[in-house]
Amino acid sequence: MEQTTIFLSQATAKAYTEGILSEIKLEIVKDEKDGGNKVEGYITIKTDDINYTTYNITAKATTKAGKPSKSYENLVAFMERAHSIAEVGEEEATKVRVNGQVNPWTSFNQMGAKTHKVGYKTGFVSIISELKDPRSTFEVECFVQSVDDEFDKETQVPTGRVILHTLLPIYNNGIEPLDIVAPQEYAMACKQLFTQPGCQSAHIMGNIGNTKEEKKTTVEYQIGGAVTKTQTKNVNELILTHAGTMEQQYELETIQRAIAEYDLVLESKKKRAMESNKVGGNKTIGGTTIGANAAAGHRNFGF
Repeated sequence: MEQTTIFLSQATAKAYTEGILSEIKLEIVKDEKDGGNKVEGYITIKTDDINYTTYNITAKATTKAGKPSKSYENLVAFMERAHSIAEVGEEEATKVRVNGQVNPWTSFNQMGAKTHKVGYKTGFVSIISELKDPRSTFEVECFVQSVDDEFDKETQVPTGRVILHTLLPIYNNGIEPLDIVAPQEYAMACKQLFTQPGCQSAHIMGNIGNTKEEKKTTVEYQIGGAVTKTQTKNVNELILTHAGTMEQQYELETIQRAIAEYDLVLESKKKRAMESNKVGGNKTIGGTTIGANAAAGHRNFGF
């Protein structure tokens, strides 16, 4: 099939979750810019015994045109009716469905240390009477920069899985780095497909895995004997279940230009964060769109 190229524009970046409301932290506050009301905070949804997905939420009371916001109205009504597991227990907790967006972001602290995370956001939450298919899934259109073997962080032994280092096109001709994990059964197919010339623009679907890992270490003391310590780590993964190349390929020159532009934004954010430390600040700068090299550690993009 003949493929054509397309210029960079905001790509599909869907997130979907159906489950039980585990936690709700929403409040109505004043918007600092216009003084109007807005709902902000987050909700966490339990989809099974180990998987929880958190959605960040912000919705102003009025639209840019000055009309009442349906999103705001939905969230205010949701706040009045919803009850979390933390409040009433799992049996009585509210069942919900969310159609949102995948939202990768990078930030810097005052020491210039970089953090890259994948979050999820939404402006609507639906209350449902029963769970039909509790799950958390994603669907994205992206540019596959490379496909690399995954190694165990402690043993450095290959896990059998591969990591697709991708760039997610967003608004204003921007990009965000987004890593997607392919299970062992799809590892070779991903390597063969996405390393071919003209096959780097991908349509990928999969599951959102947001779990907690516990690591136990035992320390022997001369007095008192052994003590076992437990460290808990949140693990957020996008796990591929379906993938293919897009019929229309992203314009390579546009991708290159977006990388260069957002590298400059990245450096600017880092500089601002470090300057805030000089004047006694203690805050994180970022959490919005930044350059592609943020998560890649300034990897060579291979162009």
